Amino acid sequence: MKNIVNQHIIILNEIENIPLELASTLHNFFNNGGDLVLIPSENINLQSYNNFLQKLQIGTMQPKVTNEHLITSINFSHPINTNVFEKKITNFQYPKSAFFYPTNINNSSAIISFDNGQPFIASTQQQLSSFYCVASPLNKATTNFSQTPLIVPILYNIAKNSFNVGQL
Repeated sequence: MKNIVNQHIIILNEIENIPLELASTLHNFFNNGGDLVLIPSENINLQSYNNFLQKLQIGTMQPKVTNEHLITSINFSHPINTNVFEKKITNFQYPKSAFFYPTNINNSSAIISFDNGQPFIASTQQQLSSFYCVASPLNKATTNFSQTPLIVPILYNIAKNSFNVGQL
């Protein structure tokens, strides 16, 4: 865990449980300007996730919604989507997710959303750090989002924004 402090961004990819020691280390990392991306697993320990989110003062996750939903809305004005699209697209083949975890993230804005208005990927800013939350796992068994052309620019811009470099 010593190497965590030397990173710009940490991606928690499909872990089921967030142990207290990891939560504490990530809390310190986040408070010192590190960015976090949370991608839940299929069967999360909801209490450990919520303990972690509350420690960060970010918000909460709700129990899994097992209805399939389409990912239909792109927030073109979100900084992550800046310079990604030449024009606003309205008719593309919508990716879908078999289930998702609704979130209540404080002061968040959706990067992309489901057809029911819930965010699929949301972000929030706290002083020096950014927090990104994906509503479902990104594996092929759960969603086909990773097969769309949206995933590369979104994840690239999340990573790029976490790397603070001075002006040349």
